[in-house]
Amino acid sequence: MSVIFLDTVAPMVTNVVALTPATVRITYSENINEIQAKTAANYKLVLTSVVSGSGSVFVLTLGSSKTSNVPYTILVNKSGVQDLSTSPNNLGCANDGDFLGQEQIKIVSASCTNSNSVILNFSKAPKSGNNISGSTECASRYKIVGASDLGTINSAKMLDGIVCNGATADSAKVCVVHNLVQTGTQYTIIAADSVDGDGFDNASWGSIRNSLDTENLQSSPRDRASFLGCGTSPVNFADGPISIDPNSSTFGYLMDFNSKIYPGPNNSGTGFCTPGSNCDAFDGTKGKRIRIDFLPYFGGPSTGLLGINNNAHPNWGYYIGVDSMFVFKNRIYAANGGLHAVGHNGSIIRSTTADPTVACTGPDSCSNWVEIGPRTNTKWHNSPTNNWFSLELNQFYNLIPGDKAFAQFAEFNNNLYVTRTVCVQSSQAIGIRTSAGTVAGCTDGTTTNRRAQLWKCVLQFPETQANATRPIGP
Repeated sequence: MSVIFLDTVAPMVTNVVALTPATVRITYSENINEIQAKTAANYKLVLTSVVSGSGSVFVLTLGSSKTSNVPYTILVNKSGVQDLSTSPNNLGCANDGDFLGQEQIKIVSASCTNSNSVILNFSKAPKSGNNISGSTECASRYKIVGASDLGTINSAKMLDGIVCNGATADSAKVCVVHNLVQTGTQYTIIAADSVDGDGFDNASWGSIRNSLDTENLQSSPRDRASFLGCGTSPVNFADGPISIDPNSSTFGYLMDFNSKIYPGPNNSGTGFCTPGSNCDAFDGTKGKRIRIDFLPYFGGPSTGLLGINNNAHPNWGYYIGVDSMFVFKNRIYAANGGLHAVGHNGSIIRSTTADPTVACTGPDSCSNWVEIGPRTNTKWHNSPTNNWFSLELNQFYNLIPGDKAFAQFAEFNNNLYVTRTVCVQSSQAIGIRTSAGTVAGCTDGTTTNRRAQLWKCVLQFPETQANATRPIGP
């Protein structure tokens, strides 16, 4: 019996950097078809005349020089470039990469070659020479941090076909050797940029410079790169963390999609693009959006013209978003919590069509959406006592399911169910929350006042929609 393993993971563009005013290096996530990758017609950036390279790294020679520090984007033809799998996979997303014309030298990537060495990849050739000013071949100009101590850095030398297990010679790559053994966890290597206070004090040694000796290495975060060690991966908690974050960023979640792991958003709420910009897809189809602040109970006030009167019953929570979403019988369901006040505590909404893209026309006027929270049910607020409220978000990162009012929807036996986390509070808020706050026993790090509910959404006629009207617990 023979077993055939098929690679079904699509390759992607992982990095694009400008080497010279007229050349760009593009790196793929894996080795790809060299003939296809060297076909200039598979690239779109003004004019690409010649492509050279092999494996996963290729250099594009452009038809004209790029302007210094001007942003450019290169696109690769998805159907024109494939990997080397037995059943070749077309290029997937991302099939594009951004770069700055004639950008100052920076660190691009790092990868281990064995348990005692790592190859550091620069965006262009750095200065060479053993222990001379500005040279990359100086062990003191590197620092490695991570889940385990890798000890002293013994040497740093450009790839010459001999170092790092005979890795192919490359003037833009450096082999860094250390004396303690790597585990299979994440490490970060930092190179000297003549700056102190960024995790590696190296002003006394001076910055690594480019081969022309005209520019210093860029400052953090472009002076470092992360890599996975070549040692044994941890299998128990006692083995230590798989990775640690060198930049003190906390991510809200990890998502597994299309055989890749995506982290984010970070705890500062920032990203690579300004919210609201670059929203148009390359195929000409524009994204469609609705304003949840026009949806009563669910959406809160915005900073727009209508202010707090964006709907008749605004959500008073400080952090207002969507706890969970679900598609059931070709309709979208979404739910959130809010501040502990009847009428201002968040709700559940449902689309009225399979394509709910018609914009709301004003306060309480969203033809494609309807609010379906069972607020009149005695189990919703524990009427007439009214001391049960959907849990309020007090942060938007580092959340476990129990930190959300509605952790998840589920379909079972042709019925829709939703979980609800209730916060028991003896009094109600009297106005909108203007800053993040906590509630004892609910959002202050303790959970003594939290309660769990399960609601069943009952089908109505025609059986293409359901309203949350029947509690199952507590």
